Amino acid sequence: MEDMANKIVSYLYENITDSSGGSANALACFYKALPYDQLDQGLQGFAQGILGSAPSDDTNCLTMLATMGDNDD
Repeated sequence: MEDMANKIVSYLYENITDSSGGSANALACFYKALPYDQLDQGLQGFAQGILGSAPSDDTNCLTMLATMGDNDD
């Protein structure tokens, strides 16, 4: 799924242009909402660190699968 997300983000970033033909995007991202209990341990730990404790297993978490932008940061 991440491979397809990268292809979609790349296409959108490179092919959406403004009226002068220049890039219309500074940043393109692809997100997916997953229940907390479906996140890997690293992402669960990250969420716990932000929240201070673990959320319920069915809490939806927005996870970024792909991104592309003008700056590497």
